Amino acid sequence: MLATLDSLAEIRLAPAGSGVVRRAVEASQAYGVHFFDGLVIASAERNGCSRILSEDLNHGQFYFGVEVFNPFR
Repeated sequence: MLATLDSLAEIRLAPAGSGVVRRAVEASQAYGVHFFDGLVIASAERNGCSRILSEDLNHGQFYFGVEVFNPFR
């Protein structure tokens, strides 16, 4: 169990501030996604991610320049 937790220590966290929340609302309105999916999109965009791994969002679609990839497809 501790080894698993230690392996997660290297994951970089993406803080969500008011700008990310506002962008999440914009994503929700622009793309018709749920607010929490909008938070993922907005956080990815804010932190310079080029790809989101998701089985919920549309595979191959770009949201604010961030591409969605479904790893289970």
